[in-house]
Amino acid sequence: MGRLEHSIAIRPCAGERCSGDVAVIREIDGTTILAAIVDVTGHGYEASKTAAQIESFLQNCLPAGAELIMSRLHDTLIGTQGASVGLCLIDTESGSLEYMATGNTVFKRYGEHDVQLVSRDGIVGLNMNAPQVQKLALNNRDLVLMHTDGISSKFRFESGSSALHQQTSVITNKLIRDFGKDHDDAGCIALRYRDH
Repeated sequence: MGRLEHSIAIRPCAGERCSGDVAVIREIDGTTILAAIVDVTGHGYEASKTAAQIESFLQNCLPAGAELIMSRLHDTLIGTQGASVGLCLIDTESGSLEYMATGNTVFKRYGEHDVQLVSRDGIVGLNMNAPQVQKLALNNRDLVLMHTDGISSKFRFESGSSALHQQTSVITNKLIRDFGKDHDDAGCIALRYRDH
């Protein structure tokens, strides 16, 4: 993952020891990185069991496009409480990115032009509508943030903000600490792309 600086932060809601939010970042072939942010319906132990099932699936799934991975995950989750899932594939050689999401997850790219991609209504494993693959190209030092709705919608990074240039671990910890909702699990991913 040499061209992607990355960090994950997850925190359970107040009063719980384990979280139904989970995040995965892994190589799925020589140049492709999979990044996924997941918010299982509900909280506590039962949600965390489903989160662990999703994490195992994503850590072990075969290389494929985002649409096929999401479809297979949907089939895997039938019979569970389901989850909101944002799924991103990045080709680290070209900087090309494809993204699809169902439910309340958020994707933002900060760079020369800030972009927020769209999540479709539904719940993976229950009533997933046909997800829409969205594509964009990453430029050198672009920052990608993916998070669950446990991060307040009041959160904003303004273009040019010095916070955008901090280490990804600083950014994810700040999101959880300053914008995480106490009554909800919170999870986030930060990825910074370098083209050389």
